[in-house]
Formats: sequence, structure tokens, C-alpha cells
Amino acid sequence: MNAIGFAGSRDLSPTFTPLVTRVIASCIATGISSFTVGCASGADTMALSALISAGVARQVSVFTAFSASGIGAWHSSAVATVYSASTAGAHIIWLAGGPVTLPLTTRLRARSSAAIASLPIGSTWCSFLSSAFSPGSMRSARLAAARGLTVIVFPCGFSPSILLPLSSNGHWISTPTSSIFTGAIMWCTTTVNTNNTLTGFK
Repeated sequence: MNAIGFAGSRDLSPTFTPLVTRVIASCIATGISSFTVGCASGADTMALSALISAGVARQVSVFTAFSASGIGAWHSSAVATVYSASTAGAHIIWLAGGPVTLPLTTRLRARSSAAIASLPIGSTWCSFLSSAFSPGSMRSARLAAARGLTVIVFPCGFSPSILLPLSSNGHWISTPTSSIFTGAIMWCTTTVNTNNTLTGFK
């Protein structure tokens, strides 16, 4: 199964909405059929909205840190967008980070970990970052790389040269111009297959 997870900064500027929409449209066009998204504002909201608009909500799994009634949400939770996705047929994993009795930070990290763990080995994890110093997003990227996922990052408004490595056994490379992820960088290790059709490399 072709699968990809989308993530990124909660404060991602709306000016990057066309980029997120273009990437998602390209993924759909290349035959990727399973999508995973979080529940926050910014990148999550842009990705989820684009997937709903593209008519593929039934192929989307949304991992939330709040309940179906909205309990556990905070100011950066995209509750309305998640409800729209649910209405459109998306599979919602409510409280994916654990019960609301847990601290918010714990639930957010566990939610992201659950989303990454749900993706088959060889899938893609694609992030849209507003800063090279985004602890939560970079933690998720490290987890995804350790799981064997292809990690793609779109630096939105900063130079990719300042992005820290994910581990000691790899490095960032630019994606090919023929890739559906043109303009991004990819984490490369000796185990990465750069001909992986999931990432759109030809």
C-alpha cells in the first residue's frame, strides 16, 4: 500500500497553502492511496483541508490529541477541520495520544508517535517546517527515520543548510527536480532507496 504521513509547524504561514496543496495533488496523481495527518493548526490543517478538497477523505487517518467531543483540545487544535474530515469519511483516531488526564505535551508526542507507527515500513513522512528549530516536528522526523520511513522536509522560509541532522549515520540531500517533492530535502542513509515510488522519485 502506498502511504504517506503529513506533519509540520503549527505556525506555518497561510502563504504556504499552495505548496501543501500542490504536493498533496501530486501525491494523489502518482497513486498514493493512504494518508496520515495530525490534528493541529498550521501544516496539519493545510494538509487535511487539501485532502478533503481533493475528495480523498475516506483514505485519510487523522490522529488527534482530543476526544470526539473536543475534550482535551487546546488553542492550536484544529477541531473544526477534524470534524469536517470526519463528516467527509476520514478515519479519526480520537485521543491517539492517550487520555486527557495525561499532560498535553505527553499526549501530543504520543499522538505523533502513534501516527508514525501506523505507517508501513517504506512509507514517506513529509513535513512542512516554518523553522529549522522545531522540537516537536524534528522529534517526529527522527522517529520516522528510525522506523525506516523516507523523511522529506520542506523548509518554509529558511535555508535548508541550517537543518540539524536526524542521526549520525546520514545527511540531508536535495530532492530531484523530477520528484513530486521538488524544493524539499530528504534524509539519506545507506538504507534509503531513492527509487522508492512512494516518494515519487523516478
